[in-house]
Amino acid sequence: MKKLLAIALCLMLLLSGCTYAADGVNTALQLRDLTLITGPDNITDLSGLSLTVESAGTEDAAGFRLTLEDDNGPLSAVLAVTEEYLYLSLTDADGTQTAYALDMANVVQSLDLPLPETAPADGDAMTDEDWEAALAEMQAAWEQQLADMGLTEEDLENMSDQELEEFFAQVYGSDEDSALAGEDPEQAAALEQAEQIIARCTQESQEELDGVTYDVSTITMSSDDVYELLDTLPIAVGGDEHIVLSDALDELGVTISLDAVTAVSQDGEHLLVSLTPVITNTEGDSYSLNFLLDGTGDDGFTTLILALTDSDEQPLVGIRVSFAAPETEDADWLPKDPTEGATVIDHLESEEDLQPLTDDLADFFGQLSGKVFGVAMGNSLISALDDAFD
Repeated sequence: MKKLLAIALCLMLLLSGCTYAADGVNTALQLRDLTLITGPDNITDLSGLSLTVESAGTEDAAGFRLTLEDDNGPLSAVLAVTEEYLYLSLTDADGTQTAYALDMANVVQSLDLPLPETAPADGDAMTDEDWEAALAEMQAAWEQQLADMGLTEEDLENMSDQELEEFFAQVYGSDEDSALAGEDPEQAAALEQAEQIIARCTQESQEELDGVTYDVSTITMSSDDVYELLDTLPIAVGGDEHIVLSDALDELGVTISLDAVTAVSQDGEHLLVSLTPVITNTEGDSYSLNFLLDGTGDDGFTTLILALTDSDEQPLVGIRVSFAAPETEDADWLPKDPTEGATVIDHLESEEDLQPLTDDLADFFGQLSGKVFGVAMGNSLISALDDAFD
């Protein structure tokens, strides 16, 4: 039981530390249609299942909400912290909600455990005024640095890209410490050579897809091109000794070719990136690592595909998932009064006091796993039926 309470304390400290940073800022990430491949005949298809993770903070509470949803409805869990309570609510697919509020100070005292310090050593957390003063000090220092260079922020706004590059090179270093300035002679020469190789292997065009015009760059690199590119990136192994990557690949009996495509819509709202290196060994066996980032749809989702295929284009291992950062509304799921409608736990005399909470958690995770298993089995059955009638 003490281990469980230690975890709860860590969660409370973590969430309480995020309260100021998250105040008024709500974020969300949604994942859907996950597919995992661990062999040609071993595919876990979770299409139709979506997972949304949200975080939010107010002056009174900060926390996270997790929602797993399929055609049968959502399951959701909220974990939040207020000034006194660690709050947990679990909502079933039918909308039934169970909530608990742990009064952590009283719980810790009832177990005769030391209560961790949550405030800085001076006893006071930074107030809004403290943060404003710190930010104002940083802004003043930046303006003074610009003034010492005879510039203002308005001057920066009116600079061209080339002028900005020169400005930041001046701010971050000179020729003597050129790594930050990007002007080390050897690095600059290697970078220029790499850019020339890539440019030589690149064709530019414009393509239209679903009524949207894209600027497309198609890169086709033979093994010789790849070796030449890799040789512009010597790896130091001590002193003046370097590894030449093309020589290392030759010793392994491996060749690499590369095909890549980048497509950016002219309105800047859609993107597609495809990268496929093909590795061939001395026996003529080829393996392709396929990377695809597809944001050409209009639903706000981007699809990521990463797969390794053999010479017969059979998938050996891979993952496919779509993700989006949806707009978030007011976080009405954060508790205004964590004790309202919740079972309050303010003391622990035995593990039986936590039994209802652990039982509800076990039931909730059982429903989660059942939802995942049900979607996977349903998709597997549909796939088998499709194959049978092909």
